[in-house]
Amino acid sequence: MTDPLTATELATLAAHGYAPAGDGTFEDGTPFARFRKDDRVSTYTCGFWRELIAELVAVYDLEAVYDEEIAPLVMKIVAICMRVNMPVVVSCGYKHDTTGYQLCSTMFGPAGRIPTTYQKIADLLEK
Repeated sequence: MTDPLTATELATLAAHGYAPAGDGTFEDGTPFARFRKDDRVSTYTCGFWRELIAELVAVYDLEAVYDEEIAPLVMKIVAICMRVNMPVVVSCGYKHDTTGYQLCSTMFGPAGRIPTTYQKIADLLEK
């Protein structure tokens, strides 16, 4: 049986936008925790939430890989899209640390060809 989430674990989830929405046990006696994020409620075992926390706090820095390998490809893709007036959105999360994610994002949308979805994506990336 898994122990309930600790105060530190709850604080980590809260820092990433997860609001507690209850807890309890499944029929087999396994404890669960329920959280709300973006108007969606999710109910999972405490083990699941601990795995998510590990992913949320994983630190990585792949800026060199982005600069050396990915950025040149993105530039080629964007150049082709601009040449043929094709909308494109590219976003890479090259770094994550205790302050959050660092993204490098590019969007090109020729007049009259910008899908509504792309504008929503651009709005989210600006946050």
